[in-house]
Amino acid sequence: QMNASGSVELRFRITSDGKVLDVTVFRGHPILAKAAVDAVQKWRYNPARLDGNPIEVEGRAVFVFTPH
Repeated sequence: QMNASGSVELRFRITSDGKVLDVTVFRGHPILAKAAVDAVQKWRYNPARLDGNPIEVEGRAVFVFTPH
């Protein structure tokens, strides 16, 4: 809505049941960061597995915002 552009890098924890927790903004504009955090908190993953067992892992995402 604001025609803002830029990128936001997030780091977060993916639990053994695929939920995203502990989202941290690594870099990016605060207004864009809020939108990125809101989006990533809705994501669900198939959990990573080690020896067939679900495990917790670190996730990273980069959001690139461009004006329309």
